[in-house]
Amino acid sequence: MNSKLTGPKVLNCDRLTMRLTMRLTMRLTMRLTMRLTMRLTMNARLRVQRR
Repeated sequence: MNSKLTGPKVLNCDRLTMRLTMRLTMRLTMRLTMRLTMRLTMNARLRVQRR
């Protein structure tokens, strides 16, 4: 009986953790992409200014 009661609760916790991890990963990826784009744009501007 205990295993049946704890089953869905554990699944719910896993779902919450998965959602949190997905949100964190999305934020990290967005930050990394923003940094990469900023670096690329800055390099392009420097190259244009040098030319």
